[in-house]
Amino acid sequence: MLQPEYEHSGRSAKNAYYVFGIDVGRTGDTTEVCVFKVTPQAQGVANKTLVNIFTYGAEHFETQCLNIKHLYYKFFPRRIAIDGNGLGIGLIDYLVKAQDTEDGEFLPPFGVYNTD
Repeated sequence: MLQPEYEHSGRSAKNAYYVFGIDVGRTGDTTEVCVFKVTPQAQGVANKTLVNIFTYGAEHFETQCLNIKHLYYKFFPRRIAIDGNGLGIGLIDYLVKAQDTEDGEFLPPFGVYNTD
């Protein structure tokens, strides 16, 4: 990437927002967090740009959860898309719980938003 973003950026339109797409890995596979910036257009579909990819090693789901929640607070994405039908359900189980980190930081629970 020529100009990756590492946190919420004001480099684009005022109405732009972020979305995470997460491919969950475990036990020998990495978890990939793809960060997309979505810029709505006056007409037609929104522009979607991949602005960064964060890779997390084959870590326990609780560790992955902490990494994702910290990343959330850097970008404040509108949605986080995870396939919860397979392996991803284990990660979701941790994301919907509150965590207290070792340095005393409180990370609130995330909710699940699903449509038919």
